[in-house]
Amino acid sequence: MSDDGDDELTPPVIPPHPDDRLWRHPSEMALIGPSGAAPVRAGGSRKLPRLWTVAVCSALLGAVLSVGVLAATLGVGSDPSSPGGVAIAKASLVTGGATKVVAELSQSLAHVHAGDPAGPGGSALVFRSDGYLLTARHVVDGRTEVTVTLADGTEVVATLVGSDESTDVAVLRVPRTGLHAPLLNGDKPMQVGQPTAAVGAPDTALGSATVVLGVISGLDRKMNLGKAVLHGMLETDARVRTEALGGALCDTEGRVVGLLTAPASATEGAYATPMEVVRTVAEDIVATGRARHVWL
Repeated sequence: MSDDGDDELTPPVIPPHPDDRLWRHPSEMALIGPSGAAPVRAGGSRKLPRLWTVAVCSALLGAVLSVGVLAATLGVGSDPSSPGGVAIAKASLVTGGATKVVAELSQSLAHVHAGDPAGPGGSALVFRSDGYLLTARHVVDGRTEVTVTLADGTEVVATLVGSDESTDVAVLRVPRTGLHAPLLNGDKPMQVGQPTAAVGAPDTALGSATVVLGVISGLDRKMNLGKAVLHGMLETDARVRTEALGGALCDTEGRVVGLLTAPASATEGAYATPMEVVRTVAEDIVATGRARHVWL
């Protein structure tokens, strides 16, 4: 007590209920029945200790957070251009999407026979249903006529309409109508990491189309092909066989995004001329016999 008589009484501290504490005083143990059950609160029913409630809530919260982390890591529902989206989109090709893509494109592919009977030849792609085909210029190799095997297995002679050295594009024409033209990409931009399939024509009348899955590994690439320097090329990590050159590089929807031009190296990857460039060059060749380029 102080000298001025203004002492304040400190209110008594009421300890928490035993069920709300992690410990009990030995004197409280007598309150626990023989069965080991905790005492019942006055005027209420027996409840689980709050510690167990906290543990259950923590477990549920942890499960929710784990699902969210997994979804973000694997790219569930994400854009196909994102790393997670690439994995899922490429997996969809592997698990069945590629079968549909190849089945559709096979109707639009033709095998170009090489000038040398021992050579592997190349591929061509239907450009228009009235007999115009696309192929790589170096596959034709300066010839004005080549033999091609169409998707129905028939062999016909194709005439060279024209070619363009700066894009490695050539246009052939066969005496056929009603050909199956594939879906060609317009101006939809490509993205690095986007899944693709490189599809080439079968090298025999009874063979099947060849397909190699990969991704776009580079955009706007420059490459040397003979004396020509090609600009703005697509690069894929798919290892393309020689007989597939002149064939199609397509996306997961079966849309042709490029014309396969040349391997990037002897061991990995390939280049393709973007389809918007191929289409412009081919339309010029069909109309005038040659491509027009505007250089700035």
